[in-house]
Amino acid sequence: MWWFIIGCHHTSVDYGPCMSDKLTQLEDKKSVLDDQQKEITNRLNEFESPIGKLKIGFDDLMIIFPIALTGGFAMCASMFVDTQSYRRYYLNFHPKRIDVDGIARNLSDDEISLSAPLWLDPKNDKQNKVVRALVLFIPMAVYLASVALIFYSWSIPQSSLGCGSRDYRPYYTIAYISISVIFVYSYVKIICEYSL
Repeated sequence: MWWFIIGCHHTSVDYGPCMSDKLTQLEDKKSVLDDQQKEITNRLNEFESPIGKLKIGFDDLMIIFPIALTGGFAMCASMFVDTQSYRRYYLNFHPKRIDVDGIARNLSDDEISLSAPLWLDPKNDKQNKVVRALVLFIPMAVYLASVALIFYSWSIPQSSLGCGSRDYRPYYTIAYISISVIFVYSYVKIICEYSL
């Protein structure tokens, strides 16, 4: 007998005008949210630049970010090493300054620091070298975090990051690993130049 009661219960249910109004409001809100999502997706897929719209999407930029970060860091490290080399070359000439008395005197360490300032200056005792050295490792931390997030997103089946480039993931992986060598090389150059 109970199967008859359950079988009869499958008829459509009328929730009344209050529930149907709420259902209509929810459907309207969903359509507004869907439109906003499409607008955001379109904005992320085409970027405005001074030269016009770029046909590169947000996903592609996220994949390229670690490579661009490494390039920027390598360029800054190169400028740091060049400035340190310049200053060492400059100091080989034993620069002097002329006092008000007309006597030539050697430059002090503070004056040398002012002639070619460096982020990490071995001649400047007033610098907090530990903090400045730690700041130099921030780009490496950002690089490792971004690569880890990219690899993690590739493990998610519904991830849109790199969706169009699944075939290229091994190439990106090789590029990320080889670019890590550039980071290490840049740090080694900074350390070698700093210790000379």
